[in-house]
Amino acid sequence: MEQEGSRFQRNQLVPSPRVGSLAEFDERLAGIDAAQDGRHVHGASASVRINLAEAPLLHPTPAADFELGTTLTPLVHPNAGT
Repeated sequence: MEQEGSRFQRNQLVPSPRVGSLAEFDERLAGIDAAQDGRHVHGASASVRINLAEAPLLHPTPAADFELGTTLTPLVHPNAGT
């Protein structure tokens, strides 16, 4: 998905669109989004619209918080070689 996000940004948001308000920017993005629904990602058999239609069928994200990483405090010997 990162590649698709980069493609969208490069093709639609560079250079930055000139708009008078955030609402106008949102309307422009909504129009671009609607125009992209029929597009097929290279190598995929389904269109972008079909893939988005499956989103409600996905499991929800977990409600409970969980640790995303581990904090480590390593000790380094001052005479150790690198």
